[in-house]
Amino acid sequence: MIKYYNKNKDIDRFILVCREILKNKSSTPEMRGEVCEVVLYILLNNYIEENNLKDWRIVKGLILKDVTKEADHNYFTEVDLTLFTPKCIYSFECKCYKGEKYLSDKGTLYVKRGENFTKSLDVFDQHLKHFKVLLDNVKVGLDKSISDNKFKSFKLLYFDFSLERTEDRRDVKFKSMFPIINESNLIPLFNDYNLRPNYWNMSIVNKVVDIIERNSEVNTKKHLDYVTSLNHNRNY
Repeated sequence: MIKYYNKNKDIDRFILVCREILKNKSSTPEMRGEVCEVVLYILLNNYIEENNLKDWRIVKGLILKDVTKEADHNYFTEVDLTLFTPKCIYSFECKCYKGEKYLSDKGTLYVKRGENFTKSLDVFDQHLKHFKVLLDNVKVGLDKSISDNKFKSFKLLYFDFSLERTEDRRDVKFKSMFPIINESNLIPLFNDYNLRPNYWNMSIVNKVVDIIERNSEVNTKKHLDYVTSLNHNRNY
């Protein structure tokens, strides 16, 4: 899909093609999830190229090991897509569910099945757990001397690319804490970027991410083994 986009770099056409993929009845959840992540990647990469943001870095499908002392060292997790910048780390949870759906509470997803909505998962809780592992890996690059009451050094986001938008039924504070982003409101996310302090030493952050990516193949297998073991244990 990325190669297709790079042939002519027509973002509007690319979005239309991706929507057609979602309409295909043979599309699987895995296929739709990949489409969602690639759309986000292309939109961000296009913005970076247009604005010559050489110190911004996008990483898709980062497999992470919990590096805290008290951690289960068999535990690996995956962050869908992360945008590393000097002023903020933007961590995206990508979702592409069919049909009507809404977020409630802090970030619990309900999806319509038949006539009723059923609870799918707590997206915010899931993403927060994944991000904490990411933060433990990269916090060595955080400038702890900066104290800013207006901004944080990171932002957690729900990226929704689907045929039916996710309705947001949450209180305002939770909407702000974990906003729903789509292809229409993604770029305004960066309107306040230049007002932020430089929280992150990108030289250090890049070195850490390079190490994580070098271990990606091995860690992907370990992550798959971990998830498989969880599913096996649930069946007993």
